[in-house]
Amino acid sequence: MQLQIEHLKKNVDQLQKKHGSKSHYAIYGAGCIKNPKVLFLFMNPTSRNYSTELDWKGIRAPWIGTKNIWKMFFQLEFLEEDTFNKI
Repeated sequence: MQLQIEHLKKNVDQLQKKHGSKSHYAIYGAGCIKNPKVLFLFMNPTSRNYSTELDWKGIRAPWIGTKNIWKMFFQLEFLEEDTFNKI
């Protein structure tokens, strides 16, 4: 399921067109939308995020290619160890 804030998509598209890479898509969001246990808001996915590539066929999600951020969240105790291991 994807977290989609429909009324913001137009603004995200405008910002992507103005400031983003022409070779990457903007990502609106992804994740649980009903009673999530935690919310991480990822801004400015970089070219390291494989799902921004124009030819990417999988899910488009802001956390793809962001391995280090999950380690930091775990070290800051934002994530339980079992959740971190699943990621």
